[in-house]
Amino acid sequence: MAYHYIALNRGMKKFFSVLLAVVALIISPIEALAQQYQTLPPNSLVANNSNQANPSHALSFSDLLKILNLYSLTKVGNTDYAMSNTDRVVATDSQASWQDPHTWRLPRAADFNPGQPLYVIDLGSKITGAKPLTIVRNPSAGDDRINGSTSPVVINVANGAFVFISDGYGNWFAQSLLSASTAPDGTIRSNISGIEATLNDNPISAVLDKLFGTTQGGVVYRGASSWSALAPGSLGQLLSTGGAGANPSWITANGTGTVTSITCFGSAITTIGTCATAATKSDQQTATSTTAVVTPSQQQSHPSAAKAWVRFTGASGAISQAYNVASVTRSSAGSYTLNFSTAFANTTYTCLGNIEDTSTNGIVKGASSGRSGVANPIFAVNLGGSAYDPATVEVACFGTQ
Repeated sequence: MAYHYIALNRGMKKFFSVLLAVVALIISPIEALAQQYQTLPPNSLVANNSNQANPSHALSFSDLLKILNLYSLTKVGNTDYAMSNTDRVVATDSQASWQDPHTWRLPRAADFNPGQPLYVIDLGSKITGAKPLTIVRNPSAGDDRINGSTSPVVINVANGAFVFISDGYGNWFAQSLLSASTAPDGTIRSNISGIEATLNDNPISAVLDKLFGTTQGGVVYRGASSWSALAPGSLGQLLSTGGAGANPSWITANGTGTVTSITCFGSAITTIGTCATAATKSDQQTATSTTAVVTPSQQQSHPSAAKAWVRFTGASGAISQAYNVASVTRSSAGSYTLNFSTAFANTTYTCLGNIEDTSTNGIVKGASSGRSGVANPIFAVNLGGSAYDPATVEVACFGTQ
């Protein structure tokens, strides 16, 4: 005779033990009553689940599973909780508050059906980073481990979840069930809690802080095999590259050399080593500063500088060279008016003239009237006092503009 054996794990043994007990009810002292069932509803069996001697009746498979407690939901409110070996799905209660961080304790791995999943879920959408749920091993089971470690796991985001599976001895396998979804801009889905925990959408800055530290002034660089952080240097040190194949470092600047260019707030540096400001128009007109630096745009504002000058042909008034003289008007022989581009501030300015002529000597003199800030009439006269047109007339004017 051949014998056949079937190896059952502990979970299947429990299931068949209960199933055999149900069968025993059918063939026990009420066997005669059970025989009256010639037909049964679909997906059912004959049983007595009243916890006392009673006639048997049809029991659906779904009700049998409830009796066997293969699937059940335990809701937990705002409190710590010790899970039992009969728990199957333990979840936050959407109808209860969640005001503080809480700790839920696993049952002993040896007391839980091997291979049977135990789910811990935030069904109530209550958990946050500030109010997390920490899931710890049973302290009475000194050798229990979660993923090979004595550290807890943490749910720190809403709707987070873990599934736990026991090996029936002292080990829990834990796996986060948080699925990928949309995330806020500028975040990285990561775990920076320091222990095994559900993923969270952390700001990039927080992830970098976790990786490289939070010391102000640190510099992140790529090393030979990974990224590293260079601690801040001392005051005044400079960051120096080591070239390809070497890490950067802080160095203290020293030595000698020639400075070819320095910018000091947009101005030059004086001989005593201080920053000098550019002279303004009023600085030039006052003409007392010993530190202001004169720029080309303000040079002419100094009292010593000519505010206007011109060289023109006497017969026509045509300008050959000039500064701040827009035109020369010739009204008659030897009579001219200088028209300034930028007017003088008053009529007390001074003009000096010169004549170039190969045949007649003469002078330039001012008119007795008609002077204004924008124009100045002058005459060219020979030594006899008569006005005439020299070959070339030159005039320079000084004053305040």
